[in-house]
Amino acid sequence: MRSLLLARVLPPIALGTAASLSFSACSVTPYAAVVNGTVVSQRSLDSTLSAIAGDGGYAARLGFNGSLRGTAPGTYSSTFASEVLDQQVFFTVVEQLARKKGVRLPSGERKLIAATAESAAGGRKAFSALPPTYRHQLLSEYAAQTGLEAYAGHVDLSVTGAQKYYSSNPAAFSQVCSSTILLGSSAQAASVRKAILAGTSFAAAARKDSLNQPTAAAGGALGCGLPTQYSQVFGPQVGAVLSSAPVGVVSAPIQTSSGWQLFEVTSRHLQTYSQVKPFVQQVQLAATFPAFGAMLQAALAKARVTVNPAYGRWATISGQHHVVPPTPPPPSAYGSLSTPSPAGSLQPGG
Repeated sequence: MRSLLLARVLPPIALGTAASLSFSACSVTPYAAVVNGTVVSQRSLDSTLSAIAGDGGYAARLGFNGSLRGTAPGTYSSTFASEVLDQQVFFTVVEQLARKKGVRLPSGERKLIAATAESAAGGRKAFSALPPTYRHQLLSEYAAQTGLEAYAGHVDLSVTGAQKYYSSNPAAFSQVCSSTILLGSSAQAASVRKAILAGTSFAAAARKDSLNQPTAAAGGALGCGLPTQYSQVFGPQVGAVLSSAPVGVVSAPIQTSSGWQLFEVTSRHLQTYSQVKPFVQQVQLAATFPAFGAMLQAALAKARVTVNPAYGRWATISGQHHVVPPTPPPPSAYGSLSTPSPAGSLQPGG
């Protein structure tokens, strides 16, 4: 899982069915992983696991909705542990690469990092409730990733750079108000679009045909947002279309995660810099994803990673590199008194 911390992190990849193993601090050797000679200690991993598992709401925001704990007291599920370790390996590579490139954020940009951290945690109060060492770790990781994203995308995060970016990209900072019609198939979407082009109002078609009941009742009205916000909700294709679509013209059918949708921009207004100032750097960084992703994938492919077998192994899945959870031993392996356990093996309960 690579979406634990920043929304801009590489997309998560399913790591398979959860294993039935559990582990505790007393049953493993001191390292959790070694990344290009840098040790990710078991203590560091255990501290992070404790911080995340200790707050159910925070864990859910990070995408952990299943059982995080192991079967014995003081243990965690092996899948949870391997996913968090995967995140730590990832950020170790990010920090190594940032140092290699000489990337450092200006001191004034620390406010951006703090705001991002608080938002990801669910607000300032929720972030402050996290353990101090974990908060420090998050801020360090956020700073390294943000700096490397800016480096990869040749983005100037200074105030002057943000103002220049705003002036050069008015479409990205125009508030778009729109309506939508959700349909079950491309054929149905094409048919409804044809009716609208022939004279049926978008609102009437939405009330009659849209599968999205809340917006259908309002004639399809969605509300207003920046193109990047539409991208986050409906996908990048929708954000791109709405950033430049003429007002009052029905779009071609677009397939989203919900189904086939038609959109109509009802108004578009350029926001002032002061109105969008908190979002300018976020938009700047979102545009760096392709370059940043390519740089990180290349670094991960070359990385020398050794994972403690207790936590799994380093493997390539669909061209991406991850910590894969360990395979659980057969039931007969548990509780055996006649066979000594090798160093670093798992023992129920630690």
